[in-house]
Amino acid sequence: MNNTLIASGPDFRSGWSDANAERQHRSRADDPLILRVKTTHPMDGRILREAMVDTHEHPTVTEKPWRRNVTLGGLIWRQHLRTATVDGVTYFLEGNGSSTPEHP
Repeated sequence: MNNTLIASGPDFRSGWSDANAERQHRSRADDPLILRVKTTHPMDGRILREAMVDTHEHPTVTEKPWRRNVTLGGLIWRQHLRTATVDGVTYFLEGNGSSTPEHP
């Protein structure tokens, strides 16, 4: 998922761009938490503290690859997924799967 987030107001750093935005794994799930939007249902995400005027912190990002192979009726299904955890919130970065014959 690729998104652009533009924020303005007295609480946000002026003229700031995060060079590590891809590693910080922001998503639309973060938007309501920055904007303090009241929602009618629970949402996931995190407060983007690094974008606020009163901080210069960068959260710790922990990436983890997941791989699994399963044999299904003569086929081998190979699945991979890459996640990142930032401030206790887990993001799905990429994933894919494919099958090949078990015995070529």
